[in-house]
This record gives sequence, structure tokens and C-alpha cells, in this order.
Amino acid sequence: LSSSCDCISIDELCNDKVLSVSTGDEIGKMAYGTGNIPFVRTSDFSNWELKHDPKQGISDEIYQSYKTKQDVKAGDILLVRDGTYLIGTSCIITEEDEEMLYCGGLYKIRVNENDIIDEWLLLALLNSYLVKRQIRTKQFTRDVIDTIGKRLYEVVLPIPKSKEVRKSLSNQMKRIVESRMEARVTIKDESDKIC
Repeated sequence: LSSSCDCISIDELCNDKVLSVSTGDEIGKMAYGTGNIPFVRTSDFSNWELKHDPKQGISDEIYQSYKTKQDVKAGDILLVRDGTYLIGTSCIITEEDEEMLYCGGLYKIRVNENDIIDEWLLLALLNSYLVKRQIRTKQFTRDVIDTIGKRLYEVVLPIPKSKEVRKSLSNQMKRIVESRMEARVTIKDESDKIC
């Protein structure tokens, strides 16, 4: 792909401050069910977005204690770090999802510079066959759970050299996710009228 793409590792992009990567927190099962703020885990992912009804909710008090550290913003991408067949699964955070915490088995990837790559292109690349295959070959078993651990940084992203191709991929991914979000809101609004 080197003729049409700049093949750059996630580690290089982090060193150049194009991307930043962090992990979530394990808040403990006693916090589950204490409120309505989503505590996102790997089971809450669905087709590049978060499910609208997360399995676990936490209290505002717990949320406030982690909010600044986790610093979740629209455009962040969550990627599954631990968990066998789900490793490498990713979703993008929208404005509707910002009030949440995420678990320690997830990576949060944030795009800091948009000249090289934006969050929509990154989401497309993370879901490409070549990147998913790399992630699969880099996962290993730690204790009793499969993980990609810090080997995520070894993954090479094939970023198209053409600005037009990058923009086209980005716009297409954005359209897909936004149309799903609109459908989700419409379904919720219509179901709220019933109850």
C-alpha cells in the first residue's frame, strides 16, 4: 500500500501528538445500578456506535469523581482492548454519549490533529480488513483473558496520501454514523409517545 498510502503506526502518531490514547477505569460492581449515567463496557458496542441502552448505569456522584480524568468528548473513539473475539471492535462517541464513563478494558483514542487524519477516517481505518487483521495477530493471553495490551501501538494505519480520498472516506463514515444516530433518536421519540 505504500504507493497510495502513508503507512504509519499508532505509536508514531502518538509520538507526533496526532493521536492520544488512554484507558478507562474499573469502578467496581458495587457501583452498577446506582444511577442512570452509562458505564460503558465492551458489551455496549454495536456497529461503530454505542447502544442506546447500556447495561450498567452509575450515580452522578461516581460519574463526577472520574469525569475529569476520563474526559470523554464527541469524536473520541473507544476500542476494545480486552475480551477475546471483541478485541479491536470500535465505536465513535457522539455529543449524545459524552456523559458516560468507560471501563478499563477499553482504549479511548482521540485525534488531536486533523491535517493528517480525522476521527471519521480513523474509525474507517480501524474497521478496515488490514487493520483488523493486524489487531487479531497481535492479541495474546494475559492471565486468563485475551488482550491486545500495548501492542495496539504497533498497529500500522494505511492513511491514503490523496486528500480527496481521505475526505471521501471520512465523509462517508460520518454520513453512515449520523444517519444511524438520527434513526435512533426518531425511534426513541416515537416510542416515548406510546408510553
